[in-house]
Amino acid sequence: MEGKFQVNDLKREMLVYELRVRGMPAGEAKTVDELRRTLRQVLSLEANGHILANVPYPFDFAAEFDYVTTTRQTLQESIHDLTGDDEPPYVDRIRSRILHLFGRWQRFPVSSLNDEKLALHANVMENLLSTMDQFENVVSSAPAQDSSAPPLADLDCDSDSDSSKLHKSAVRPRLAQPSAGAGCCKLRVEKWNLKFTGDNKHMSVHNFLDRVAELQLARSVSDQELFVSAIDLFSGKALMWYRTNRSRVDSWASLSDLLIKHFEPPDYRARLFRELLDRTQDTSEGIVDYLSSMKALFQRYGTLPEETQLDMVVRNLAPFYSTQLPIVRSFAELEDECLRVEAKKFRADQYVPPTRRRHTLVEPDFAFVSAPSTHAFAAKLPDSSETLLQVWYARRDNNKLPKLPCIGKRTPEEPIGRLAASPFEFTPTPSENDSHFFTGRAALDYILAHANGDERPYLRISVLGCPMLGLLDSGASRTIVGRSGHDVLVKLGLKLVSQPTVCTVANGQRCSSAGYFCVPMSLRDKTHCVEVVYLPELSHSLILGVDFWKAVGIIPDLNRDVWHFAGNPTPEISCNLIDSQLLSGKEKSLLHELVREKMVAMGSDLGRCTVSQHSIEIMPGVKPIKQRYYPVSPFKQKLIDAEIDEMLKLGVIEPSKSPWSSPVCLVRKKDDSYRFCIDFRKLNSVTRKDSYPIPYISAILDRLRNARYISSLDIKSAFWQVPLERSSRELTAFTVPGRNLYHFKRMPFGLTNAPATWQRLIDRVLGVDLENHVVVYLDDIVIISRTFEEHLKVLALVFDRLKDAGLVVREDKCHFCKPEMKYLGYLVDAHGLRPDPEKVQAIVNITPPRNVTEIRRFIGTASWYRRFVPNFSSVLAPLTNLIKKKVTWRWSEDCQRAFNSIKDSLISAPILTCPDFERKFVLQTDASHFGLGAVLTQTFDDGEKVISYLSRSLTHQEMKLTVTEKECLAVIWSVEKLRHYLEGVPFEVITDHHSLLWLHNLKDPQGRLA
Repeated sequence: MEGKFQVNDLKREMLVYELRVRGMPAGEAKTVDELRRTLRQVLSLEANGHILANVPYPFDFAAEFDYVTTTRQTLQESIHDLTGDDEPPYVDRIRSRILHLFGRWQRFPVSSLNDEKLALHANVMENLLSTMDQFENVVSSAPAQDSSAPPLADLDCDSDSDSSKLHKSAVRPRLAQPSAGAGCCKLRVEKWNLKFTGDNKHMSVHNFLDRVAELQLARSVSDQELFVSAIDLFSGKALMWYRTNRSRVDSWASLSDLLIKHFEPPDYRARLFRELLDRTQDTSEGIVDYLSSMKALFQRYGTLPEETQLDMVVRNLAPFYSTQLPIVRSFAELEDECLRVEAKKFRADQYVPPTRRRHTLVEPDFAFVSAPSTHAFAAKLPDSSETLLQVWYARRDNNKLPKLPCIGKRTPEEPIGRLAASPFEFTPTPSENDSHFFTGRAALDYILAHANGDERPYLRISVLGCPMLGLLDSGASRTIVGRSGHDVLVKLGLKLVSQPTVCTVANGQRCSSAGYFCVPMSLRDKTHCVEVVYLPELSHSLILGVDFWKAVGIIPDLNRDVWHFAGNPTPEISCNLIDSQLLSGKEKSLLHELVREKMVAMGSDLGRCTVSQHSIEIMPGVKPIKQRYYPVSPFKQKLIDAEIDEMLKLGVIEPSKSPWSSPVCLVRKKDDSYRFCIDFRKLNSVTRKDSYPIPYISAILDRLRNARYISSLDIKSAFWQVPLERSSRELTAFTVPGRNLYHFKRMPFGLTNAPATWQRLIDRVLGVDLENHVVVYLDDIVIISRTFEEHLKVLALVFDRLKDAGLVVREDKCHFCKPEMKYLGYLVDAHGLRPDPEKVQAIVNITPPRNVTEIRRFIGTASWYRRFVPNFSSVLAPLTNLIKKKVTWRWSEDCQRAFNSIKDSLISAPILTCPDFERKFVLQTDASHFGLGAVLTQTFDDGEKVISYLSRSLTHQEMKLTVTEKECLAVIWSVEKLRHYLEGVPFEVITDHHSLLWLHNLKDPQGRLA
């Protein structure tokens, strides 16, 4: 009996064996389908020559002996019961299991067996060969099966409860008769779970036809059967199209041609050719996967010579392959050569170089022998008052490790410490806070390797609070990170931007770069974002090139062993700019240049507005209000004193002799720090109010439609940049315990009219001509656009207008050209609006309320996102009933269910699309006994999308209305509530209450219906 077993014919324990013996995991949690899928992939790799070597045999002799002999006896009974009426799938199933047993027993390593077990092994092998001969004799003597037999039912060959006994066709499920060469059971088209909707964004017509062809071959379905069942393959727009054009076609081939003609985009071939030209290999993409992808695209395009195809593929290979390939003349040759290069890289990655240390803790010749200790060791570096920076040289001539200079306040010049070559003082592995920086054996090897005659300067910087050691290299134009440094950056959460390039290093060798990181590097109080190129072949963890020197503005003086900051280091913008995944290298350069130019021109000091000032108008007859200060603890007093000193330095306040006085209070922020505030409530109560409107948040969010590029600017201490009118200054006086009386020279936070003054100012500065691209809510400015060129133009205008008005932005809170952005508690991108996951998580973590106060707090918090929850008021009805007067508190199952339902709805909240006022709106309304609900939608090219959900509870009187009146009320209320969307544009109302159509035709309505 020749051939290989079929994966679908094996039981679970057989599948587990075949995977484990090849070194693959096969957990109990996996289903039979998952095991079979994994085994097919492994067998496919074996067929291509990818064999996992040196896999230890995972089973013992006794267990294997029992299983093989027991299963062989069961198969013997099945062979004995074979007749000429058995279907081929049943016969093939027996054959596969016999082949599995034979291969399983033959694979057992006999070199470890004693004489007794060797005899048993030979005996079982002889029995298996006898069983195979018996099976072949029975099958060859059986009459051929009638090919005209009717179709059979599906065989349960994928069941997890696969019994060890093979059932005959009279009592078992039966498999459809496959055609010649078919390897799988026949399955009716309606069970393929494949639907083409006509929406190319979800599945293109070509992907659909390719998938149909695969399933047709696998399921042994003829063209005629496929054509007859074609209606089962369509839904949505495609189904409507099929019903309209069904009479125009008479075969599956003609239907396929018509499908392509109708649903293929007009520029499809041009786009496909562009994809072939631009489709490069990802650094993490295997060569087999990449070639398969390209061959599929070539097959779809057609009419391209193989030489042209080969040239396209070679040109777009990852640099690691393309730089090592010889000349190839076919795809088979290309694949072989790339697999060779891949294997070479794999072997290189496994290489462990000997340590460069000369003196180990055991014997000098034993470079890889561990130290005789149970502790991990690390080189002990002297303590310093600052962990951000240490620069030293490794010298040979010192015998001890001198203490580095204590680094405190910044001085014009800092001495450079020296690191001795040997001996070293060793201590157990440092604390968890230092775990990112040289621990254990790796630290020992690193320090010893660099200390042995290495006189190059090293600089210790900080990346997100983690110290890293970098070589200061004036010959490197770029900052570079090696494999060990790459691992540290990944653990810190930084992402590698995949942009492979080929670099030439100092010795002339060409190295493949896998991309770059945008790394925020801190040196003392300065943090700058530096593009760090990743070279896997680099032996150093980090090389600090000239670009780092310029960005940070350091000048090492190697002759005097000192370093200092340059007098005017080059201003750098934050890494929020560089981290944009939307931009190409050229676009990043243009944006970087623009923002740096505008930031330098604007300056970094606190701005002073030149076009407006704030005034406080007190109601007539009001006498000065004097309040005593609030007592505070010594801890808070220090915070207040520090804030006062800072405001005096910035010119925000000045000493005062005012008869007015308001108390100071400190408010705890989310990060447990404190915000300095003045309690202006009594002053606000006698101030004439300014009615300048603050924009509706919902109106602002609706303007973010089609925002592909999103940037945000944060005005630095916005209110403090607005001068306070001289006559109003004494009104803002406040008392500080133990210090002077002060009043504000700039507009303080907490004044009742301060938001209106600021909104009027910023609206005036930016102007109405930019309102299609600039959205402003108080001190948050958002710039949106569809194209990069337009974005640059608007950004330049906004920067210029802010500068002309004397306003300054806060650089570290600005974000440029982001694909998505958190704004006013929401997450905004080109697709629409969704809740901020962090805010939703806070709601989800709320425990069930225990009193009316807590339930009011939960309802108020959840209501912020009510636009994302259908029928929010009706769902929340059991909770709102508890806050009504004269209702006894009782937390029932309905309350818990409503509480959980709101949380679940927020977790799975849909994306709300911003409205397009050029399209028709559809308003769907409904009413229940407890509330009204509405959904506003629009139909876009990719289907119907929700604009907003709307709901409210019914009042006690409204609950008494009839069903028809409630449904009518739902329509009237929702139209009125959504007037800002619907007014002046056509819209359609959909209701499930047919009586409302009758009301529309009623000539003389009476009462409430009128």
